[in-house]
Amino acid sequence: MCTKSRYDFHIPNIREKRYGSKKLNEERNDWDQVEDMDGHVSFLEHYCTFSCLATEIPEFRASSIIFMDLWGGSSSYEHESILVFESNEQGVRSWRDKPEYIELFPFPPGWSREEEEMGNWSELPLEIIHMISVRIDNPFDLIHYRSVCSSWRSSSLLTFRPVPSLRCPVPPDAGGDDCYISRSRVYLIKSLSSVPFQFWLFKLLEEENGELALHILFSRRTSSVWGCSYPSLSLDLLNSQVVELAQEHVACYTSWCDLFDDDFANKEGKNIGFMQLDAENKEFMIMRRLSIQGLGMYRSFDNCWTEIEIEPDRFLEAVASYNGLFYAIDSTGVMIVVKPSLEVNSFQRSRPCDKTRKRWLAKLEEKLLLVEICTESQKEYLTPKLLAEKGWFEISELDEKRNDWIQLEDVGGHVLFLDCHCSFSCLPTQIPGFRPNSIIFECLYGSYRHKDFQVFEFGEQGIRSFEDISEYAQLKSSPPWIVSNG
Repeated sequence: MCTKSRYDFHIPNIREKRYGSKKLNEERNDWDQVEDMDGHVSFLEHYCTFSCLATEIPEFRASSIIFMDLWGGSSSYEHESILVFESNEQGVRSWRDKPEYIELFPFPPGWSREEEEMGNWSELPLEIIHMISVRIDNPFDLIHYRSVCSSWRSSSLLTFRPVPSLRCPVPPDAGGDDCYISRSRVYLIKSLSSVPFQFWLFKLLEEENGELALHILFSRRTSSVWGCSYPSLSLDLLNSQVVELAQEHVACYTSWCDLFDDDFANKEGKNIGFMQLDAENKEFMIMRRLSIQGLGMYRSFDNCWTEIEIEPDRFLEAVASYNGLFYAIDSTGVMIVVKPSLEVNSFQRSRPCDKTRKRWLAKLEEKLLLVEICTESQKEYLTPKLLAEKGWFEISELDEKRNDWIQLEDVGGHVLFLDCHCSFSCLPTQIPGFRPNSIIFECLYGSYRHKDFQVFEFGEQGIRSFEDISEYAQLKSSPPWIVSNG
């Protein structure tokens, strides 16, 4: 917005103001002046700016800008508070000066700003209420949604509607049945009715048919594998806060092999990088390690796997998606970057990594982290006692501009949970008893017992088990479906 002087801008009654529109020139990193908005109508708002063609909304004039009075107008949202600038006219005018506009937005008499901000949500059209409930993709949000009022409850879905898993062809390095994408979510439930509050940390798996099942937090195992039943748990969700901490996606398929002339079915679950391409979750891309050829990418709009050639003899330790790209890191620390267009780049971090024994890629807030467990020698890593005494973790943050990993001192006060398929984090204030700047991970030698969960704390020496730390030893997790202080 432009005026002849700063004085003119600060005086609401002076309407001799004008707007200038510019278009970003990405090549020159500059803004190019444009004459108008090419026939569009632009709506300017503090939180949401949008536009459409004037032909889509009759009576609106092309190349115009609609916005609220910058000085607040009156105490109510009356028409004189809505201003219009047209590129082919002089100055800024109110809606009441334009008869064709004033009839388009008839505010009820006496409609105040406070009433508009509060809004009577119970009077939403029933069809819209139902449409929203159909799009809710987890059971806890549906419970809270149905609890708003009686009209929302009567017009929404009665129970959570299972969504069948996404499907794709079997990867080129595997034989067997069709592949489906398994999705799990990690939830944290905090009770607001107790002091100190109780929490429950658990993972829900969406099975192939869309049904939900509890999953062990640090593995791919379910109750059928352990041969035990789910725990009995009663929660008042209306007085609880439900936080989704992470989602994991795994490519699952059944491979068949002939062993002594008998067909043997083996259920496979492979780590993947997953990228959703639309709001309906129908179009997607995945990337995973292939056993022989290197990397493979599946794009739903192609409906086929594409092999991505990389240097031979690379053992890929972790795969992830981040900011519209896929990342894979191998055992030598080389990071492979794959664009959705299948363009491949790679880089090696500037800092040496000769003491790294295992790597994870994890997301912490808006960052992609490289998490590495280190020892002075390979023998220390392979010997559980020596690993516990002398092992340590290093954390690095991806610098996308420099294509490098920048080492961090710790995890910024968070608690980081490492899993082969899904790593996640939260603040220790969300889960009482957990310590800041700590890493929780499953035993590297295959045990899933609660006491064998491992803990590393930055600033402390060595790696300890849950049993060695009194706050963690008191947490209930047997069988390990749910970690809780309740």
